Amino acid sequence: MYPCEEQVTHYLCEQGPHGHYPLDDKLGVCPREMSAELESLTAMTGVQLPFQQSSQLFEELTLVSVSDHSVAKATQAMGSEV
Repeated sequence: MYPCEEQVTHYLCEQGPHGHYPLDDKLGVCPREMSAELESLTAMTGVQLPFQQSSQLFEELTLVSVSDHSVAKATQAMGSEV
């Protein structure tokens, strides 16, 4: 494999240390929220295992770290839609 570098522009907010990425705006991803696809995949693991185990499994499978709280939130959101 060839090494790959990714550069992402990050803008800080005047009200504090919070910032945003312009690409997030284009993709419709809000700060501290997941994309719809990531939320769906997270919820799928959340319905199969306890949230902490689900979080660990999700990271092993996707290399994306999500907290057990995020798994619970995504799972509950999916459950409310059913």
